Amino acid sequence: MKKNLAKRFDQLTGLLFFLLVLFVSTVIWTHVANEDIVRSFYYYQLDKIIHLLAGWWVVAILFVKFRLRHNGALFLLICVAVLWEIFEFTFPDVRRMYSEKYVYWLKDTIGDIVADMLGGIVAFQMFSGKK
Repeated sequence: MKKNLAKRFDQLTGLLFFLLVLFVSTVIWTHVANEDIVRSFYYYQLDKIIHLLAGWWVVAILFVKFRLRHNGALFLLICVAVLWEIFEFTFPDVRRMYSEKYVYWLKDTIGDIVADMLGGIVAFQMFSGKK
């Protein structure tokens, strides 16, 4: 019982550390990058690569490390994706950019969530047969 609890704590600590590093680096990037860089990043849809990797990573952690079933991992992936989109909208440059063109924000948000889901599906396919 103690070993299992210690193992879970180590897994959660690693996950929380990664999320903290991701959060801090994102906040720093939004304050360091000028608006033209942010606009080109979203204009060329380069954030989809990051969303694919993030979806893969979240499902890999949930499915492999925490042994969640497909439905539970899928539900948590959707929650993480939606929460990230809400968090992303709090960036001043992103909010200003999308307040000018609401349709761009809607397309980008839907595309980001789809990219997260595709990354998750790839992780499911990769890890479904492994025990």
